[in-house]
Amino acid sequence: EYIDKLYTAHMSAGGEKTPEADLSRLFEGRNVVIIAPGRTTSVESERQKVFDKVKATDAIVISVNHCPEWIKCDYVFVSNIRRYEKLSGIETDKLIITSNINAQAGYTVGYEPLLCSIEAVRDNVTLMLIALLIKSGASSVYLAGVDGYSFKERNFAYRDMETYEDEQVAKEQNNGISAAIAQLSQRIPVSFITKSLLEREENRS
Repeated sequence: EYIDKLYTAHMSAGGEKTPEADLSRLFEGRNVVIIAPGRTTSVESERQKVFDKVKATDAIVISVNHCPEWIKCDYVFVSNIRRYEKLSGIETDKLIITSNINAQAGYTVGYEPLLCSIEAVRDNVTLMLIALLIKSGASSVYLAGVDGYSFKERNFAYRDMETYEDEQVAKEQNNGISAAIAQLSQRIPVSFITKSLLEREENRS
């Protein structure tokens, strides 16, 4: 436990944090579409659902840990240094990073306050972003490309993204994310746009 605390403190160090009021000015009262790198976002019919939702809700579009070419994103949220190093051509003022990443960005937010209470998915980037949007007063969240994890099957739009060789680990990830979304949904409406292994009947968009 002590080692975990030291690690979290190290990850949280980072540079100067963006004042919460600045983030509230961006997101307060706004609908937000989160674009994760799930494989469903490579399907044209699923992409059209995203375009339609963005238009219908006048949503801000934020991608997580990647920068998709098929849709214009207002912001890119990054919580992983390896993913940050793979990004290129992103305008600095559109970049939101967590404090474990020492880099130039338009906005830097605390890492530790966004961690999930469910250990298996404590640093899941989508959950961290939803937590940030709650803190910033966003109105609602719509998820695209949050497909869930498949056992031994590539479930991401990018080949270098994570797959699981252990079926139990994949299940734990999916169960953890589903439970976390259920918790977060008590504080902000969260629904799925694209197909997902995590989707519950009550969370369909």
